[in-house]
Amino acid sequence: MRIGVFNPVLHRIGGAEYVTTVLINVLKEQGHQVVVMSNKKIDPTRTAFFFGKSFDIDAHITPLLDLPRWIPTTKNSIVDYTNALQSYVLKLNCQILIDTYTDFINPWNDITYFQERERNIFPRSAPSLSSFLHIPLFKSSLIEEKALLVVSRFLADFLEKKGVHCNVLYPPVNVSYFSYSNKRLCGSKEDIVVTFSRFSKEKKLENIPVIAKQAVKGISFVIAGSCQTVSSYRVLQSLRELVKKLEVADRVKLLPNISRERVRKLLWSSKVYLHTRENEPFGITIVEAMSSGCIPIVHDSGGPREFVPEYHRYTTIEEALMKIEKAVVEWSLEKSDRMSSIADRFSEKEFSKRFLDVLNLYIKSRFQK
Repeated sequence: MRIGVFNPVLHRIGGAEYVTTVLINVLKEQGHQVVVMSNKKIDPTRTAFFFGKSFDIDAHITPLLDLPRWIPTTKNSIVDYTNALQSYVLKLNCQILIDTYTDFINPWNDITYFQERERNIFPRSAPSLSSFLHIPLFKSSLIEEKALLVVSRFLADFLEKKGVHCNVLYPPVNVSYFSYSNKRLCGSKEDIVVTFSRFSKEKKLENIPVIAKQAVKGISFVIAGSCQTVSSYRVLQSLRELVKKLEVADRVKLLPNISRERVRKLLWSSKVYLHTRENEPFGITIVEAMSSGCIPIVHDSGGPREFVPEYHRYTTIEEALMKIEKAVVEWSLEKSDRMSSIADRFSEKEFSKRFLDVLNLYIKSRFQK
């Protein structure tokens, strides 16, 4: 079948974009023709550098970005209008439309995969194009005919309160690539606490230099991740200034835009993985780190609560510091193996199987009646 995948920011580097890349490859492996819509041209070499994999595009539709004069020019209405128009154009060019970005459920979506809570999934309170398009949808039975998926029970509960029932499909993680089971025979881990994240304000990366300032000597901190936008560079620069102000430059390293291979080596050499974002919808990097033999220390909120043991979750910076120091001292192969066994539940193979079950069931109900 000719299947469209809508993600206007697929050119970016992040967890949601990685999931979309895996999903596209799953579709192609099943013999489907995939039509991709993104706001910028996708560079396969670049995605391979950061994700360790890419995809060949069968067709790429350039979205329409110019707004008619009668459209209100507020920021929200521009986003609503362009996303709705672009996804509708994509639907006209395919038999099935899969939306992995999701500002809201368009009436023409077939499968919607919610990966973020912060995005405005539902109509805004102020009058806008989204209000015109989507309020009738939630009052009709049309929504029951759609396949609605979410990355975690946390996000499913959030949408349930809005009156929408979704099925949980945990995102894919390349656990075999990050697995520490073979590497551990070649060398031991060091007293390093690593964080892998896009340099973004909501990630709360500024907490890491603060923690490093108070941590016992001998523990090093590394913040690595994607820095591709102006806002990301501002966050990176702010972190550099904070590191300098707190006088922890000898203990905190900032590594923007490093390759997938270097990320793996960094995780293999680290004992602890620190995740500072609150209400994370899922947390792919956490699972990657667990597969790499790291002990995760994460905020006690969001999707990570579904797979990170309670004694590795914190609510305050002071508690995070205590648990980090404890994890560094008490790290062992036994604990590493325990984390790896949890990570194995989120393999790409398991994701592919469950996603294809949803897709094939939808195709059967939609086209084979």
